[in-house]
Amino acid sequence: MEKTWGHDVGVGATALWICYHREMEELEEDPLFEDKYAKRFAGKSVVVKLFTPWQHFYYMGPDNIMASELKTKFLIPCIGKSYLAKFKNAPHDQYRLDTSIRNFGQGIRKRTFIIDNEVLGAIEAGVRQFIFLANGFDTRALRLAGATQCKWWLIDQPAVIDHLLDTVPELKIAQHVVVVKVKFGEEAWVDALIAAGYQAQLPAFALVEGLTMYLTQKENNALLSDIAKVLAPGSLCLGDHINQGLLRNPMFGPFLHSLAACGSPWLWGPANSRDFANELKHYGLAMVSSCAASDPTGYADMFEWFLPHFPQHRLFLAVKCQDGSGVPDSFLLREKTTLHLPAMKPLVVNRAASHFRSDLLAAPRQ
Repeated sequence: MEKTWGHDVGVGATALWICYHREMEELEEDPLFEDKYAKRFAGKSVVVKLFTPWQHFYYMGPDNIMASELKTKFLIPCIGKSYLAKFKNAPHDQYRLDTSIRNFGQGIRKRTFIIDNEVLGAIEAGVRQFIFLANGFDTRALRLAGATQCKWWLIDQPAVIDHLLDTVPELKIAQHVVVVKVKFGEEAWVDALIAAGYQAQLPAFALVEGLTMYLTQKENNALLSDIAKVLAPGSLCLGDHINQGLLRNPMFGPFLHSLAACGSPWLWGPANSRDFANELKHYGLAMVSSCAASDPTGYADMFEWFLPHFPQHRLFLAVKCQDGSGVPDSFLLREKTTLHLPAMKPLVVNRAASHFRSDLLAAPRQ
């Protein structure tokens, strides 16, 4: 399928979708992060358009989590398929639409919290080069503590970058921020990054948030290969991906059709995190950790192995290996909580905060 380019259409519009969820964070009882710039982007209309066909398949119950009557439909595909046929033409339900949007947003807010935590850990460790691929309307280069100490390369399609700069003019005058305009899947970005002052011999942090699912497997292979080329040994790559179970689960069908109708289809996901780790290894990237964005505490990991058809949206952290020989102890300690960058102090990524804060991420509020 031919890609649709623009800041408010196709994949560009999905950046507005994510901004809407970040804007809504300030309404949470216990916010996980603060993004004062998100409210400048008008994303609600995009969200309503995406989620209206899905309103009967992902709504919340009175306990503020996914309605209990839906859970078996996601777990057992044949039941989900039958339910899908029954409610395909059901009338509009504003409550279900609103809570479907909020239900999906819970995964986005946790993903944002975890990524913020990892980026902050890298800044504190002394990393000074940050590459944000498919940056969208992300403003971590402005809103995170210590960001001005670093150099940031924000890479995305021209229309998205232009709208970002128009909406957040602070980025135009920020001396520590460089923008690179590239259409992923159609144009090369490595040479443009180098030309923009990036130093490939120095450690860096690459973020690939909300991109892999919009690319084909061939395009993802090229993306991972390029990322590995520009990262020095000990550098980090953080990103997310969906699984094949999500692409095939009947209950996700209406949402996937909605994305495709908007010109931003989800095209690829590995079978599981182990397959993805093997894919990363092929490019000299060793996976350090993997967790479900909706449940970072690890409970959801059981579903990945015992119920491969269960939808998963996962975050991964990988380190660039040295000479393709794997991750030596000098880079990664056995408990997998501390990374060492060449000629730098240890990078403590605080796995306890990003993976086991059950009071914030997983446990229901009292």
